[in-house]
Amino acid sequence: MPVPGDILVVDDTMTALMMLVALLSTQGYQVSSAQSGAEALDLALKHPPDLILLDFSMPGMDGLAVCRELKLNPRTRDIPILFLSSVSDSQTKVDGFAAGAVDFIIKPFERSELLARVNTHLDLARLKKRLSKLVEEKTESLRLSEQRFRALIEQAPEAIMVYNMDTGRFVDANRQAEKLTGRSLQTLVGISPAALYAPEQPDGLPVAESVSMHSEQAQKGDIPPFERIVQRPDGSAIPCEVRLSKLPSETGNLLRVSYIDISSRVAAQEKINRLAYFDTLTGLHNQSGLLEQLSALYSLSWQQPGFAVLLIELGDFKFINDVYGNRIGDLLLCHVAQRLQQAIGPHGHAARLGGVEFAALLTGVAGAAEAEAIACRMLDAVSEPFPVDEMMLSVTASIGISLGPEHGADGRELMARADMALYRAKEKSARRVQVYEEELGQQMRERVELEKSLRHAIDHGELVLHYQPQIELSTAGWWAWRRWCAGSTRKRA
Repeated sequence: MPVPGDILVVDDTMTALMMLVALLSTQGYQVSSAQSGAEALDLALKHPPDLILLDFSMPGMDGLAVCRELKLNPRTRDIPILFLSSVSDSQTKVDGFAAGAVDFIIKPFERSELLARVNTHLDLARLKKRLSKLVEEKTESLRLSEQRFRALIEQAPEAIMVYNMDTGRFVDANRQAEKLTGRSLQTLVGISPAALYAPEQPDGLPVAESVSMHSEQAQKGDIPPFERIVQRPDGSAIPCEVRLSKLPSETGNLLRVSYIDISSRVAAQEKINRLAYFDTLTGLHNQSGLLEQLSALYSLSWQQPGFAVLLIELGDFKFINDVYGNRIGDLLLCHVAQRLQQAIGPHGHAARLGGVEFAALLTGVAGAAEAEAIACRMLDAVSEPFPVDEMMLSVTASIGISLGPEHGADGRELMARADMALYRAKEKSARRVQVYEEELGQQMRERVELEKSLRHAIDHGELVLHYQPQIELSTAGWWAWRRWCAGSTRKRA
């Protein structure tokens, strides 16, 4: 069944022209005709047909020239042109196809063949138009969708980038992303996520491996937010919370990547951690920080068996603090902290437990002798007068030592054993350093038991007072009184 359509027939021979018009008209086509190239161009521009049958050889402007002109004009360049020619050599066909023709019909021709070719090319042209329209509609739909998406991401408060999982590159970004990363849109489009990130990341994984892992997880569905450190071209680093979500797309596997600057949150968390694990006055670890370090050492004790805890208590500090005030006292404590850390050197870290109590965690020590030598060095450092506010102030110190892991099953027990040793060290008159020994533990246990028994005795009235005067005869003496009590003649002697 013929495909309906408008056909323009061009031939300089009237007989051939009339025959073609009659043949096509009987098939239901709307046919117009022209006897020259110029006339054909005029008709085609005024009323573009669905198909043109064009004589190849005409005087003046031949079919080849007409075809070229039609293909240059946007209104006529998509019209299928079939050349009618009595010449069938290859070069003629090559020239015709190069000019833009879709077919050659050699004269004389079979009517059925001509009608079949005309019908086929009209059908193809109609399909092409339909496809072109669909492409235009789809393109317009995509353009509008892009505009809506662009408007959404530009209005978003966070940095948003679009990542193509097929290419491993970013394909779009909003202004917030430019601001966050310190890079222009032109720079961001086409780079990989690895180029944005600092080498060291919170999860500890290599950047490329981490990007690949999260991309695979995102393809399977939404994944929880995670943290990444974005590194700007100037070297500054921005901690970010990253959220991934898959985008509906017909142009590839796209991810919406949102970056939220969490610098304030990280700074607040660091401040909380610092307050939790560090002494605000001296900057040293506090007791919680020391216990955290000890916990880590105990978990690796099979790898690093030699470590020690030293507890240091200052003497004479209360007098200085009472006389000169808290400001001088605080300055003195800061000086003590510095000297202790310097005396420890690369062997470990100093800590302040509170008040006049300090501690040191030594790692890589060979045994009690080495720990004691470092403790003596710390005593020497503290015994030197401290220049504080144009004064020279002196304090004393006592140090108790316990060795890990043999003196305690965990950090708290190790510190308790060092405290027992400190108690004994304070009883010494010189070189107040004491390493924990099992004997100390036994003595402390006995002392605790005695105190507990004594308190029980007091609470339950088990203590009875007995008066037993003692007289030293060599220093004792007596007075003797004689009284006369009879009437007024009494005498007193």
